[in-house]
Amino acid sequence: MDPRLSGGVVVAHFDGADRAKVNKIYNELYSKYGVAGAGMGGIRLCPHIYNTMEDVERAVRGVAELVA
Repeated sequence: MDPRLSGGVVVAHFDGADRAKVNKIYNELYSKYGVAGAGMGGIRLCPHIYNTMEDVERAVRGVAELVA
């Protein structure tokens, strides 16, 4: 199997973040950066073949800015 055609799941947990903070990050990640994830006690992202590196970089940048 070509690894470029596979996906993965990433769940980021944030020290000291309660459910309200995680929900705020999750909602702003979508509204400000167009990145959909799932709030599961952390932020769950599932990049796959249809995502570009620019999509992944936007997601990383958005999470970094929102938790700063």
